[in-house]
Amino acid sequence: MIIVMATMVVKPEKKGALIPFTLELILKTRDEKGCISYELLDSTENDCRKIFVERWETMEALNAHMKTDHFINFGKKTEGFFAKAMDIKLYDASEIK
Repeated sequence: MIIVMATMVVKPEKKGALIPFTLELILKTRDEKGCISYELLDSTENDCRKIFVERWETMEALNAHMKTDHFINFGKKTEGFFAKAMDIKLYDASEIK
């Protein structure tokens, strides 16, 4: 299993506008083959900091996700929404054999 933690810092004036785009992305992504879970969490310390926590069956499923129209469109629609580049970390949670 692959776990993705993608942290973003939203510009304060863009927080409200971000919500419909994230909802669309989340709902469509959850229907993708290989998606175990896809959540957006809010920081309890900074309401401009958000984190996508994703669980994928395989790296191939994650790579396919990044080629979907809804993922690409999210990037286009939210261009200029973030105070800095998204911090993306990948983790392999495969069982050790």
